Amino acid sequence: MTTRSHIILVYGLTKKQIKVIKSNLPNTKDYEILETNDFFHPILTEEGDCCIINSKKMTNNQIETFGKFYESILFNDRLAFVEEETRLKKKHIFFKNEKDFENRIGYVLLSFFNKQKKAVSFSKQLTNALSVLIIILTNPFISTKRIAEELEINERSVLRYIEALSMAGESIIFDKKRKGWYIIDNKSWLVESVIRRTKRKK
Repeated sequence: MTTRSHIILVYGLTKKQIKVIKSNLPNTKDYEILETNDFFHPILTEEGDCCIINSKKMTNNQIETFGKFYESILFNDRLAFVEEETRLKKKHIFFKNEKDFENRIGYVLLSFFNKQKKAVSFSKQLTNALSVLIIILTNPFISTKRIAEELEINERSVLRYIEALSMAGESIIFDKKRKGWYIIDNKSWLVESVIRRTKRKK
């Protein structure tokens, strides 16, 4: 299984600045710098793990439009500005000057990549935990081994997810005679609460 490259999306940067970014990347093929000429690209795409932009290339109208989106989306924690942008109301990551850019760009990139790695890891763990719950709900008395095979993870991980779900309030029990897992009354409080909330919204 091949992992996708980390993408650094850049807008309005000079060749020198791009060269500085390259010099701060690990010597692997896992990183790619993608230049864009569209000032909206950084906030409307999930393509980049992070984005470095020179907002001085934007007109007042463009920065106003950009700002409205930037203030309301989660992507802004993966975006850094080459200089402080006084036209933006929201607090943002920026470099004081060219020297500061050269000194701190490596740290900023590493911070972005670590955040992304943690987010992906958390998302995967959450998906696995919910998958374990659904599998037990739909297959009462299923064995640890079978759950592990279905999710393509090891049995120890399955037990960790079951423990986490139990601590969260799910009544997951192991039946020693049938050698499998089941949920008391085959009802999940988590699933039930989601259904109730969905009905309320309707």
